[in-house]
Amino acid sequence: MAKYRCEFDSPQNYLQSDDFYLQGCNPGLLRFVLGYMKEKEEELTEIYVSLPIYNNPFLHHAFEKLAERGVKVTIIARPIDSYRNTNPNWIIDLADREGAFDTAKTPYQLARSFFAAAYQKPKENFNLKVFPHLSIKNHEGNPFAKGQQPYSLEVTAFLFLFRQGGSVAFSSSDLHCGDAVQEGHMLLDENDWTLLKNTRRFFEALSEQSFALPDFNFSIQYNHHEFQALPQTQRLPVFFLAPFYLNSPSSAETELVKRIREAKERVWVQSPIINCYEYSVDGHFHSTLEDEIIDHFGFLRPVLERASIGAEVRFLTGAYPNGGPGIAPIKETETFTEFRRIAKATANNRLATSPNIGSSFLILDDCLILSSTPFRSDIFVYLDQVRIQGFTEAETEGYTGIFSTTSLFWLVEDPEIVATYRRHFEHLWGTAHLR
Repeated sequence: MAKYRCEFDSPQNYLQSDDFYLQGCNPGLLRFVLGYMKEKEEELTEIYVSLPIYNNPFLHHAFEKLAERGVKVTIIARPIDSYRNTNPNWIIDLADREGAFDTAKTPYQLARSFFAAAYQKPKENFNLKVFPHLSIKNHEGNPFAKGQQPYSLEVTAFLFLFRQGGSVAFSSSDLHCGDAVQEGHMLLDENDWTLLKNTRRFFEALSEQSFALPDFNFSIQYNHHEFQALPQTQRLPVFFLAPFYLNSPSSAETELVKRIREAKERVWVQSPIINCYEYSVDGHFHSTLEDEIIDHFGFLRPVLERASIGAEVRFLTGAYPNGGPGIAPIKETETFTEFRRIAKATANNRLATSPNIGSSFLILDDCLILSSTPFRSDIFVYLDQVRIQGFTEAETEGYTGIFSTTSLFWLVEDPEIVATYRRHFEHLWGTAHLR
């Protein structure tokens, strides 16, 4: 039987909510996961971790200590050249409210010592790997500028394996140092055998297609690296999207839309960005699509359909055209404009903005669906034969590979957990700005 634990973190928990902390961008969630690993250290045999940005010194120290005790630790992150190395910030240690370093630091600088040590002097039981999959689907821009590579890994998850059983934790935050605190959460589920099996299968596939640091070539760009795509049959409660799972984003969208259309009373949507009303797919870049350009309706359309039949629909986001105090500005695309037009013409739906939204989830009647990625227009696109000869601002470069996010959706139907997330949503909604 599943046993849940959850934790929330908020800028309101800190005296200076816009400070950058040595304990990371969600110190409360760091404390939660460190406490859990300490509690279970005698039972642990193996840990798999996916962290897009790996530079938290407290997490790193805890993993090293567990490895010294004989626990096999595998950490999978984006390559370090994707970490921000501009606009350094002063890093504050919450323990004494003093600066942690003599100079301001970037996320790249904070991570460099961890990567250098793992590269030069590998330690027994401690494996730091990188997943270099680039997620590119058109020729616009210069995606290979140093520090700006669009790597696809967006999953922050922990798989804890014990002598008997195990647990899975999903976090909206990768706990990295170098950003201010955002509204975040972490949910942990113990001894759900289906969840454990599917999560372990994902981590083993992710690990297999990642590079141990001593085997990774930091001097080249992985813009022509092939990833093996395998057919996978997945069903909720957990659905992993990845380039190595053939058509997994479109399959996940089908599952998600099915669940949305079953909702009768409420559909609440929270995300840093909500921009998936419509999108297009280039059929040339897919092995089985025949049309040149294929238009898709995103999942926001069935959400508004629920509103039209009487369900209560709310959208809560941290981004909006022209921004605002604490609100990220986004480009007002034609699809977003159309979404707002249809929404305003439909009863029973409201959209509000709130600062520091750092997590994405849906509440559908009495179930919860967590997402590891914001609800952008491209999260359900999968193209297995992308071939780009050159880019607008880098004509000598090209790209060959698979376009896909690496993320997850997790369905939770535990009444207590769903009620907890509903209260969290209501709390943020109470101070949000209606649009």
